[in-house]
Amino acid sequence: AYYRSDHFSLARVGVPGAYLEGGTEFLGRPAGWGRRQRQAWVKTHYHQPSDDLTPDWDLSGAVEDARLLFHLGVKVADASGLPEWRPGDEFEPARQRARAALER
Repeated sequence: AYYRSDHFSLARVGVPGAYLEGGTEFLGRPAGWGRRQRQAWVKTHYHQPSDDLTPDWDLSGAVEDARLLFHLGVKVADASGLPEWRPGDEFEPARQRARAALER
């Protein structure tokens, strides 16, 4: 899924990014409940006229994700250096080329 993500074009030129993927486990629900809900929704609504947000959606997990990404953004903004790829990552050479071009 990462290679089909919206930010893959940025990674290809060396820009690091955070990639979060939503899960299907819900607190207070039995194991597999979220997966079954997703499968039923995809079968019935995905790319259909009914593919829309509804009032019964529980977005508490999305709120947690937004908070996590906010705190990550603050840490990156407050850091003394620029984000880097892990050594040996396939996108590290593109990042090194981009940084070298900035230093010229």
